[in-house]
Amino acid sequence: MPIQVHIEVNGRPIETIHIGRDSGGTNPDDLNTYLVLKKPALEGTRLTSRAFDVEPSYREWTAEGKSFEHRYGDGIETCVRKAIEALEANDNKDNA
Repeated sequence: MPIQVHIEVNGRPIETIHIGRDSGGTNPDDLNTYLVLKKPALEGTRLTSRAFDVEPSYREWTAEGKSFEHRYGDGIETCVRKAIEALEANDNKDNA
């Protein structure tokens, strides 16, 4: 199952960052390829919105996902940091 990072401000959903392993394994030393993409939240609040139920389709993963590498044993926090860096690098490339 992909990693999902839900971002909200004052209980209002803003976006979700989805991170999924594209290739590799689950041994601590496995260097894996991941894809990351973000989706805006739906309207409403955390209690009334389905914002966090929206998962990317296969087409979204393959067309919009940004690729990065991560060593499985480095942990989930490092994976999330690398995913955000991959999104930022892509945003900077698009704005150049």
